[in-house]
Amino acid sequence: MENEVQKANTVDAHILEASGLVKDKRGYNALLNLLQNGLLMFERLGIEDTSKFIKVLDKIGLEWRFITDGIELKENAKSMYYIREIYNKQESHKPTSKLRNYKEGEGWVKTRNNQD
Repeated sequence: MENEVQKANTVDAHILEASGLVKDKRGYNALLNLLQNGLLMFERLGIEDTSKFIKVLDKIGLEWRFITDGIELKENAKSMYYIREIYNKQESHKPTSKLRNYKEGEGWVKTRNNQD
């Protein structure tokens, strides 16, 4: 079982991977700064690049809001991301019964439909 620090590091790593940003580039470092500090000032990227950065945040579903001269993560944004993207993501159930997942001519359908 993970403690809170390990869980936070796992969430941060998942967010960084989901962003698709290249490691050691400005956008990646800005996201890392935002995750660690909870806020990102416009002067870090510039207003135009910050608007592009916001699109990345929206794409991965990380909740944020504008503040004076920057953006910040909403309260519990990482917790909500964890619940939505990591905790609730389960493999979809695949039925093993041919009755539920049948193709014409296979299983019981074949014997029922063929009058040979």
